[in-house]
Amino acid sequence: MIGTVDTGTGTVRSISTGEDVQNSVSTVPGRTAVATDHTLHLLSAAPDGTPVVQRRAPTTGGRPASPVS
Repeated sequence: MIGTVDTGTGTVRSISTGEDVQNSVSTVPGRTAVATDHTLHLLSAAPDGTPVVQRRAPTTGGRPASPVS
């Protein structure tokens, strides 16, 4: 599960990738990268705050640190 929180209203929006997210999350302004056991996801937020997958890259051997091009 990946989500956003509007700190002004407390509204939570989320999506499910169907994969477990352990602790591999990295952010820069406007984007977030999330590594699961099988995939590296690059996300942004829709105007309503719902997470949107911009890019999805499978990883090899269940190792989130090694994306496949």
